[in-house]
Amino acid sequence: MGLARSCSRRRVSAAGALAFTCLAGSAAAQEVPTTFAPKMMLSNYNRHPVGVMASIEGGAYAARANDASALWYNPAGQAASADLVLSGSASAFEWTWNTRNGEGDWIDDGYYNSVRAAAGSTSSTLNSKEWYWGSLLAAPRSWRQSTNAETTVDLPDGQRKLVQVNSSEIETYFIGLGIGWKPDKPWRFGASAGLLGTWFQADQSATARDLTAGGQGASVAVLRTSGVSYDLRVNLGVQTDIGEHLTLGLAVRSPGLHIWDSADETFDLLHTDNGGTSQITFRDTAASTSYRYPLEGTLGIAYSEETWAIEFDVTACDGIGEYTFLGSEKSIKSTQGGAVAETPFNDVRISAEPVVNFALGGRTRISEKVQFHAGVYTDYSPAPENGQVFDKINLYGATVGFSIMVRRPGSFWVIGLNYLHGSRDDLAARDLATGANVPTDVTVSTLSAVIGTMMTF
Repeated sequence: MGLARSCSRRRVSAAGALAFTCLAGSAAAQEVPTTFAPKMMLSNYNRHPVGVMASIEGGAYAARANDASALWYNPAGQAASADLVLSGSASAFEWTWNTRNGEGDWIDDGYYNSVRAAAGSTSSTLNSKEWYWGSLLAAPRSWRQSTNAETTVDLPDGQRKLVQVNSSEIETYFIGLGIGWKPDKPWRFGASAGLLGTWFQADQSATARDLTAGGQGASVAVLRTSGVSYDLRVNLGVQTDIGEHLTLGLAVRSPGLHIWDSADETFDLLHTDNGGTSQITFRDTAASTSYRYPLEGTLGIAYSEETWAIEFDVTACDGIGEYTFLGSEKSIKSTQGGAVAETPFNDVRISAEPVVNFALGGRTRISEKVQFHAGVYTDYSPAPENGQVFDKINLYGATVGFSIMVRRPGSFWVIGLNYLHGSRDDLAARDLATGANVPTDVTVSTLSAVIGTMMTF
């Protein structure tokens, strides 16, 4: 179970901006949009450290991985233990509230919601002193947010009231199998392959109402988008012991090989004023989507004593050129005074920039059965500046926790906390009152409680 709290200042939704665009002019002058991009998410790669021990040591585990989380951090770690190991961890709830400067008053402060970030696995020998196997089910990323705001704008001869509601989420799941090989004592090698699925959903709506001396006008816009993309990824790794205390770990994770996807998108906008009524509609329940993953490499170095250990990892992620995140062959239909026109839909395209992340973590024994764990890590955003879908916000994390030995050596209960924080003061946002892009202050903070267990047989 887990509890997290996050605070963010977000940019306006596409639906809200379009509602203003249609309300600002007459129905006859209405501009037909050519694409609808869900504005919702963070694309940072390290939202939730995977695994029991790694989750409270900042994810610094490439050199010391010796349980099922090795399939994620370094599959060579599957050969680090000859015992059967069962492990699982979870962070299950998140408290979220959103604020932003200059874009209206918030109707609500936030809400609780679940975060499906859990891992469970097995690892054991294959009737051999050299070969080992493992399996892993994990959710390394889960981001959800919701906004509900209203604002009133003074007009020369009246007022305009704007209301917007925006909820969105993105989650990544991994399920894989791996094999480890220990040909000689200092060396361990491993490989894993698994299915990586990314699921997203966004519900965005906005209303704009004018009350002026010349009459009334209103616009209502609703944008709904969802999709899932599946990729195959391969992870290769090696660990080697240098002397009695030092260990090096190196892991390489391949780009994703796209397998299958499904998406749908619906947009409706209705505008009415003294000049008449107009409508814009778009529906595609068989749209396409793709979310790509970069080539990654991690190098870790660890120093271990009987009562304490420390590790430092560096992970480099390659950039990804521009590609279609959301595509459709359907057309956008606009209706004005009985006339119907169609406009081709322009695909929503995104890219990712190279990033280098760092993690430092370790443990120390404080009693015969209790160990203290801590770590710090970075989670830099690969999103480009002012991207269509993802916001570029760099995050910095810290973890603390305790492991309590039960039954026998190698079996533990784990409890801990994971804190993430990031901010920006120049994120471009579209002002509903003027339609202009203006810098917006952004803050994201998350506090998660983690619980896990590891059983060795």
